[in-house]
Amino acid sequence: RAALSTATRHSRVGARCPVPYAMPLIESGNQVYAPYLQRTTPLTDEEEVKHKQMLGLDRGKGEDPLLIQDRIKIAQRLQKPKLLSDMSSFKAANQGAVFEDFVRWYGNPENPLGEELNEDSLKRKAEIRSKLSPEQEKTFALKEASEAISLLMNLRAFWEDSWDEAEAEAAFEQDPLFNPYITVEMMLHSLETIHPALLMNQVLAVNLSNARFVLSAASKQARQVHILAEGFRNLDDAIDLALAALTKDSSDEVAPNTPGGKSDLLSHLATDTIAKCEEACNQIGEFEILLSRSLALLEKLPGK
Repeated sequence: RAALSTATRHSRVGARCPVPYAMPLIESGNQVYAPYLQRTTPLTDEEEVKHKQMLGLDRGKGEDPLLIQDRIKIAQRLQKPKLLSDMSSFKAANQGAVFEDFVRWYGNPENPLGEELNEDSLKRKAEIRSKLSPEQEKTFALKEASEAISLLMNLRAFWEDSWDEAEAEAAFEQDPLFNPYITVEMMLHSLETIHPALLMNQVLAVNLSNARFVLSAASKQARQVHILAEGFRNLDDAIDLALAALTKDSSDEVAPNTPGGKSDLLSHLATDTIAKCEEACNQIGEFEILLSRSLALLEKLPGK
């Protein structure tokens, strides 16, 4: 029995550890082992915007939406490399595993289109329904239900086909998903071609985030002072507003949301963004004064 157990462990190439409280493999009844997985390719803001643009998630009101089948194909092409890699790693660590074993360990597939039922999407759908007649609203509801069924069927078939295609191969034996050389080349090209306004946008975002981190760490012990705690909340809110405005300007420059898909390069930050960044800088300056005075008082009057 000991020799059999040792042989089983050796056959689990790329296995990381047994999965506690997991149901055994369906066909063999063996323990399920979690494999080592490849890390996903880092998703930058620019890549996220490009993905949304490919999936048609950032289309304006005047633009026709992409067909559901086209969006599903694009989403599957984006997800397939990582999914194949994870399936191959699982097969290598769990010899004789079947598709259902993988789903029980990996989890049920999520919406491949990356859409979220947030407040904005619900408002858009409610606005569309409010302009429809009762008959048109029924047709719209049937169309949504048909798209949901089509999505589930395509998703199940896509995962099953990927499982059949995946070969048992540990993560360290696979071709890497992340190619650092190509990424470095893309970074250098981005720095060579970046618009000065977009560069300033990113510099401002980094500096504001860094200032918040430094001041948060420096004021942690003195946050018991009420006025200091209130000042940090004001600082935190101002920086959040500034970062949100900078992100919006950056997204508009990377992937302008216009019917023709083209626009002039961002030549300046929006006036509202400049005002919010200025307010964040003012809050930083005021908080630094409050912090220095509070720390001085706490040093002279410890415990009070």
